[in-house]
Amino acid sequence: QITNNAATLGADVSSTKFAELRELLEDKMLDPSVKVLIFTVFATTTNELVEYLSDFAPLLISGAVKNDDRQKVLAQFKDARRLIISPDAGGEGLNLEDASIVVMVALPWSYSKYAQRIGRAHRKGKRRPVQVFSLQARGTVDEYCWQIVQNKKEMSNAMSREDIKKLLV
Repeated sequence: QITNNAATLGADVSSTKFAELRELLEDKMLDPSVKVLIFTVFATTTNELVEYLSDFAPLLISGAVKNDDRQKVLAQFKDARRLIISPDAGGEGLNLEDASIVVMVALPWSYSKYAQRIGRAHRKGKRRPVQVFSLQARGTVDEYCWQIVQNKKEMSNAMSREDIKKLLV
């Protein structure tokens, strides 16, 4: 969490990650058709981002949002609003194909969760490309986490169906 915003732990500094995110949004959201998904693994960071980015009128979707409210949030995103912030993927089966940008403020430790986040915006048949940005603080656990995600991706790609069958027996 400290690589996202040291103030979370009481430090009297501003978050460079949050500042970079704001700069990215200010640039990308000049295009009125752009819709953005922002993901983190931490609920605390999610709440801080909702407050920090309040001038963008972000929507929040998380496991704590009731299904009826979730549907309202999704409708708002589809119709007019342009930014959703979510801890991880905000629930199973979430389809946010209107998004054209995915931002990872904090990486998950799992490649499948990483791919799931992107998959929320990048659906089969979608014509508009999806840009993915991963905000990582140099020389921190962020780099270590990214290497783990990449290693897991390589292992997954290297495994054959036969390898998987052997593991399940």
